[in-house]
Amino acid sequence: MAAGLAALRELRRADPYEAWEDATAEMGEALREAAERINVGLQFQAVGNMFTIVFSDQPIENYNQARSANAEAFSRFYRRLLRQGVLAAPSPYEACFLSTCHLDERTLAEFRSTLVDCLVACADQR
Repeated sequence: MAAGLAALRELRRADPYEAWEDATAEMGEALREAAERINVGLQFQAVGNMFTIVFSDQPIENYNQARSANAEAFSRFYRRLLRQGVLAAPSPYEACFLSTCHLDERTLAEFRSTLVDCLVACADQR
């Protein structure tokens, strides 16, 4: 309980919420642009620092639409991320989160670059 309270106090002090939203939006835009450039259907959905990546040409608004997404493309992407040292949510039905560590510009740029590189590498495997 003490660790949870300390985390909440630090979040109140640092107030990272607007920076998280900006960073998540920038990352989503980079992935969408890369997906469009390589002709891969991709949906990047986010709220605050929480996001998910779904391989689909259509927006995902419900469970049935999520089930119709390209699970094999997500699996390739996830495995590629793991090989690059990125531990992401192992399912498109789960969310990933940015932490305050990701707000460092160099860290965020490297993370964004790795996501885009993995996306492009996976597209080459099609």
